[in-house]
Amino acid sequence: MFSEIVLFGMPNSGKSTVFNALTGGSAKVGNWHGVTVEIKEGFLKGDKCVKVYDLPGVYSLYPVTMEEKTAIEKVNETKGLIVAIIEASTLPIALETVFSLIRKNKRVLIAVNMLKELNDAGGNIDFTALKEVLPAPIVYGEFNSKKGIESLLLAIKNYAVKKIDGKENFLSATRYKKYFTPPKYKQNLFDKFALNKFFGYIIFIAVFIAVFYLAFGNYGVGKPISDFLYNILVVNLKKLTENLCSNLNVSRFLTLFILDGIIEGLGGILIFLPETLVLFIALTFLELTGYMSRVAYLFDDLLKKTGINGRAVFSLLMGLGCTAVAVTTTSGLENKRVRKNAVISSGMISCSAKIPALMLIASSISRFSNFLFMLIIYTFGGFLTFFQIKLASKLVKGERVPLIMELPKFRAPKLADLLRETFKSIKGFVIKICTVIFLISCGLFLLKSITPSFTFIEGTYDGSLLYYLGSFIKFVFYPIGVYDWEIGSSLISGIFAKEGVATTIISLYGGKLPYTFERVMALAVFFYVYTPCITALAVVSQNLGFKFMFKFALLQFLEGLILCYLTYYILLYPLLLLVVLPIIFFIFKNKKGDKPAKLLIL
Repeated sequence: MFSEIVLFGMPNSGKSTVFNALTGGSAKVGNWHGVTVEIKEGFLKGDKCVKVYDLPGVYSLYPVTMEEKTAIEKVNETKGLIVAIIEASTLPIALETVFSLIRKNKRVLIAVNMLKELNDAGGNIDFTALKEVLPAPIVYGEFNSKKGIESLLLAIKNYAVKKIDGKENFLSATRYKKYFTPPKYKQNLFDKFALNKFFGYIIFIAVFIAVFYLAFGNYGVGKPISDFLYNILVVNLKKLTENLCSNLNVSRFLTLFILDGIIEGLGGILIFLPETLVLFIALTFLELTGYMSRVAYLFDDLLKKTGINGRAVFSLLMGLGCTAVAVTTTSGLENKRVRKNAVISSGMISCSAKIPALMLIASSISRFSNFLFMLIIYTFGGFLTFFQIKLASKLVKGERVPLIMELPKFRAPKLADLLRETFKSIKGFVIKICTVIFLISCGLFLLKSITPSFTFIEGTYDGSLLYYLGSFIKFVFYPIGVYDWEIGSSLISGIFAKEGVATTIISLYGGKLPYTFERVMALAVFFYVYTPCITALAVVSQNLGFKFMFKFALLQFLEGLILCYLTYYILLYPLLLLVVLPIIFFIFKNKKGDKPAKLLIL
């Protein structure tokens, strides 16, 4: 057995699925080009002496993107076994790269995956003949099944280099085309509409309205469960705990710490878990089907006069889960200019951590239902994202790289993959609640209950440590008529974790903001836009440097304030739009001579 096994192949060939099966790991699985943007490693099940590496997908040994360069560097340096995972329908193309590895005297096992899809599309491979003539061992099967993985493991265990005289005569993919019957592809009905420049946008809008209604609508799935959990986790639990503390003669300080610091703080966030879970399931489902690749293709045309292309859409959509994750995925983008633009733009995507705060703000507005408010704020966020992309293209100069990507087949995801990927996403949310939010909630209680002289106060928080912290920053909201120190405290909490905004609103306001409609909407826009949490900023600093991170954080904060002020005064005086819109149009007007990048689909 080899000391290391390297999984190598084209994007979307099933490498991550094989990695998870071989290691019991949790590499990202998706029906999407470039899902793996860094090398993942683990140990072979039952053998801690064998390392398994999951590489980003490549089309050849001549790198174009950063992720391809990372993969090829690893392949060139390895002395272990390279398992070339090949999607059956791409066999003739993939063999060219495999033969390049054999010319380098690498030990290669050819593993052909997804044979059923090829057969269903009218194609076929004569494996009996191929086994006799190929210059490397070959194994085939459905590697998302137990039987397929067992056959792959057996082939790895029994691997032996094939010695063939006149090797160069065999290293030509055209020689093997006679053993391959190509599939008879027909564009399915869905793709005819999903990739259409008119109907595609309509489908996109309809899909995401449906997703948000499932999560946040009164008759959806998430909201009714959240309402039920609130009564159990917060209302009833607080009553039971208060009675228990009273019967046990627990001190007033400790009683309030448990009721307000722990139950109210954690419970007020945890009740939004069902809505977040529904959102994660829906987005994961769309990713696994291959729909996200179609969205990238669709939006590339809209992005043709900016500094990014359709591939960055994946990173931006990852921001719906976590901004730090979105920034991490940008490491696989083509060049530094594209990565910087994508990172700057990701700041306008609302991460899942903002959902509790936005939902609490929605409950402060009687004019909108939760679903309608969330639909409005996320639609507004979509426009802000395009605005930010355009702004980024002016801040970071350079050439735009064309979109080069594989458009995967539209396929129904396996339930196991859907549940695994959703669990991975929601696990991080729950862990954050149980750690960071717990600490923030407890810290907020202490700060609002203790004076600088360490005296315990109850009922009023004026003079508390939190009062002085909030008063230090509250002046930024004076232009919209908000003078409370409490809102300044919310701003500070959100820097540590965006859920902290919701925790502070629950703790200091009882869950609802006591302001006019215009002020609440202005604050909602601010909390949607302003500086990401310190975790996301740390990832930005790690990827692009501290100086860039500082500028990014400052830009988001200033944009949050400007948009907050504009929202407030435009809602008060709608005619201001006649002044604001022409100014924005003039600033972002395209220069003459801009040419759209050529879109390449492989």
